[in-house]
Amino acid sequence: MQKKTAKETPVVIINRGKPEFVLLSFESYQSMFKQRHNIADTLGMPPGVEDINLEPPRISFPLDQLIFRSVPA
Repeated sequence: MQKKTAKETPVVIINRGKPEFVLLSFESYQSMFKQRHNIADTLGMPPGVEDINLEPPRISFPLDQLIFRSVPA
């Protein structure tokens, strides 16, 4: 029963009221761990984008004008 269901969707196996294992198809497992070739593939950028030379301008400002405020947790 679980094998048929796992082909369509992951099956969570509960032990003592807590999720403990997930049963899924091997195809789903492989897609989760598919190796990416480079950062452009990972980010889903079109081919050729990795050749763009990106050099953003440096921003400078006087440090004595910075105001640090604590943020409530």
